[in-house]
Amino acid sequence: MPDPVIPAVRKWSGRNTLLAVAFAMLIIGYIAGAYLDGAKSYQRGLNDGVTSARQALADKFEKAGFSAQEAPIQEISGTVISMSGNVIEVEVPQYVTNPLADPAPTVRRVTVPEGVAVTARRQFSAQEMQEAFAKHRREQIDFDLAVSNGASPASIPVPPKLYEERTTTLADITPGMTVIVMANENILRAESITATGVALIEAAPAPDAPSPVAPPATIEGARQ
Repeated sequence: MPDPVIPAVRKWSGRNTLLAVAFAMLIIGYIAGAYLDGAKSYQRGLNDGVTSARQALADKFEKAGFSAQEAPIQEISGTVISMSGNVIEVEVPQYVTNPLADPAPTVRRVTVPEGVAVTARRQFSAQEMQEAFAKHRREQIDFDLAVSNGASPASIPVPPKLYEERTTTLADITPGMTVIVMANENILRAESITATGVALIEAAPAPDAPSPVAPPATIEGARQ
């Protein structure tokens, strides 16, 4: 005759196993939920702490006379990384100088629409600059003298430029070159820029080699 106790024990054991598994899953879920909630709370606390620290430092900067406000810019310069049609990828320095603010992107994607002026700027040599400023000083002296004598000069002397500029095309721009990108909007933090002007910077010409200087005359040389 089969023992009626054994099936009952097995049935009880099966139920308790399911209960144990369910209880274990409940505990695991509770622990996981508590961990995730703790992680989120930690992150929220960290973010709040960073925000408070930034604000406290910003207040100290302002009390010391430094402004934490970001000035808008419409012109950036950097090194060309790549060219693809009318799109230039440019690496630029960090334009956000405020240590409390999030940094701006240092790689910008510049689109140059058709018809936008592309120029090349050649920096003047030291000698050219010296001559240009000397000319400007003479013009300024003549202007001041004319005004002091009661004359009305037709124009005011304009300070000389530091470079000469000529028209070029995007085809002349290659990776490694330095360019200036201009826009009609604030591009301080813009990762994608629609240019209103692009200038390629050409290096100043190398200075001429100094002329050889004859050695000073000596008594022995004079006798010869």
